[in-house]
Amino acid sequence: QLETQELSAAYVPMEISCDALKRSTDMLHKEFPALQIYPMCCDFTSSIELPADLPPGRRVVVFFGSTIGSFNVSESASLLANFARFVGDDGGLLIGIDLVKDPEILVKAYDDSKGIQATYCFNFLKRINRELFGTFELDKFERGQSSFLWSHRM
Repeated sequence: QLETQELSAAYVPMEISCDALKRSTDMLHKEFPALQIYPMCCDFTSSIELPADLPPGRRVVVFFGSTIGSFNVSESASLLANFARFVGDDGGLLIGIDLVKDPEILVKAYDDSKGIQATYCFNFLKRINRELFGTFELDKFERGQSSFLWSHRM
């Protein structure tokens, strides 16, 4: 019953997609009009500063999803250090980390029989090469299976 509570909190959502951030912020404003929201369109893995006009109080970073599993150890450490800097000595961190899954489960979830996911991923690699000057050797990837993109961290 958060919507009936008197809020003395602020929320700082960070999102790299400005459109998605605006949509979610608008929805939250409608649902929780008393909540102070400070949306930041940014790459949360880079060095960023929180808004200077945040109200005082204890800070908590909430980080859901398995994104951290995509980083190497050094990148993960850097991200967690940034979180520690954001919250300060009396802050907190609530983090959701996905468990390592049996590859068979992932194949069933992502390797559709028509190869739609694989085609999407392959086209994504082509776009990276074309638009971002990537160096993926596309002929080294197996077409028709989405599993060609899986890494040991998945």
